[in-house]
Amino acid sequence: MSAAWEDAWRNRLDTWQRKRLYDGLHRVFLAFCTVETWAETIEGMGLVRHLLVHGESKVTAELAAFCAKPHSMKLGFKEGEPLSMHLFHLQAFEAFTDQLLNALNISLAEHPVAAK
Repeated sequence: MSAAWEDAWRNRLDTWQRKRLYDGLHRVFLAFCTVETWAETIEGMGLVRHLLVHGESKVTAELAAFCAKPHSMKLGFKEGEPLSMHLFHLQAFEAFTDQLLNALNISLAEHPVAAK
């Protein structure tokens, strides 16, 4: 392949990755898998991360709405209350992430192409 082609491909891939960064991980996941509740759970985890990284001290309406869903990992945050992370929250994030990755690994291993 030519250097010009490689440069064009690298530029296109870099541009795509930058755009995906702002889509949110939950939307990128949903583009690959169609399990909407898993994508919403990833979005909820992203909401918590975003609030913590940006120094928010109160639970937002958006996070509280996520916590009202049955697949919210029972985070239990309520709008307007102090945003306080505890060991339980970290354990819930770790358990979800572990189970999600295991499910993906198993499904990929079971794919017909995996045996080739």
